[in-house]
Amino acid sequence: MCSSDPNRERVLRTTQRLFAAEGLGVSLDEIVRRAGVRPGTVHRHFPAKEALYLAVAIDMLERLVEEADAAAAGDDPAALLTLLARMMAAGAGNVAVKSALTAAEFDLRTAAPDVAAELTRQVAGLLERAQAAGAARPDASVGEPERERVMNERVPETPVVAVVGVEAEELLAGLPAPGPGC
Repeated sequence: MCSSDPNRERVLRTTQRLFAAEGLGVSLDEIVRRAGVRPGTVHRHFPAKEALYLAVAIDMLERLVEEADAAAAGDDPAALLTLLARMMAAGAGNVAVKSALTAAEFDLRTAAPDVAAELTRQVAGLLERAQAAGAARPDASVGEPERERVMNERVPETPVVAVVGVEAEELLAGLPAPGPGC
């Protein structure tokens, strides 16, 4: 779900790379320099650094929705597990962004409700397909994560797991291990 403004996309991609490589301490001036745009371009699209954090997280969700759409178009019952692995990897690569959003009290489900709802819907559909094929526990569900437990125990929660409320461990617990070649 790309913006029609190539400069905004350039700033967003550059920011994602810099946050992943150097953390959130990277300055807006460095983002401007590395993106090859003028300072006004960054400030026009992202008036505060928090807006940039949020845009990075929402972009990640939008890309995961695209991946979920592609997975849903196929017939692989294990597509859910592939998508969850991608979601967890995306979340792990954006731990700093997640921390910044939490500190700023941003909730992706509130900030991008349509994107969050679509990702949740896609994951629920893939879960149903995986359950029908025996690739996921029949009692696993997509729902609200245990926010209290997560906040109180400081259990790492990726932004995407927070949005869809499903964890790989919940899906796989009690299932037989995959056979050779899996």
